[in-house]
This record gives sequence, C-alpha cells and structure tokens, in this order.
Amino acid sequence: MPDSVEDLLTQANLELHEEVGKEVRINLENEVKIRRLESQQARYEADIQYLYSVIENLETQKEYDDKTIHSLRLQLSELQSQFKDSEKTCSEKEKFILFRESQLLELEDTIYRLKKEISALSNSEMASSSGTKPSL
Repeated sequence: MPDSVEDLLTQANLELHEEVGKEVRINLENEVKIRRLESQQARYEADIQYLYSVIENLETQKEYDDKTIHSLRLQLSELQSQFKDSEKTCSEKEKFILFRESQLLELEDTIYRLKKEISALSNSEMASSSGTKPSL
C-alpha cells in the first residue's frame, strides 16, 4: 500500500527541514555579504570624504595661485614699464655720451691746432731773437 500518512508527514517534515536548512544557509550567506558590503560602504565613504578634502584643498590652492598670478602679472607690467623707461634713459645717456665724445674730439683737435700754433710762434720767436727768418 502507498505510504502511510505518517510516512507522508515524515517525508514532508524532512523536506521542510531540508528547505529550512537551505534558507538558514542562504540567510547566513546573505548576512556575510551584508557585512562585507557595509564594510565596503564604510571604506567608500571614507574615500569620498578624503576626495572631498583633496578637492577643497585644490580649490583653495587654485584661489591662492590665481591671486599670485594676478600679483605677478601686475609686477611684470610694472617691471616692463620700468624697463622701457630705463631703455629710454639709456638711449638718452648714449646720445649724451656720443655728444660729449664729439665735443672731446673737437677739443682735442683744437688743442692739437693750438699746440701747432704755439710751436710755430715759439719757433718764430726763437728765429727772430737769433736774427734769422723762420721758414714756413
């Protein structure tokens, strides 16, 4: 005869017990996965906080760099202006030096000419004092 009711109930009980065991294993596996995911989530949150602080530091550094660049551009502009003024002054001083050199050359020529005249006059006086005529 087919299984008795008791055998059927025992069989059903075993199947349910086996199914409950499977569910318990699945629950345990899921709890392990949940703990792993929660741990991973905590690491990710820490990484995100770190990255936010890096971003904030970079933004602060960028603001400082922008201010520094602006300041350096102002200094550059001022120095370029000073350089142009210096070039102009240098050019004017060069022209003045050239002018003075030309005056110096003219004076040297004048001194040379005057020395020649003095020498000629001196020779003329010596010749007239000795009674001879100077030769020209």
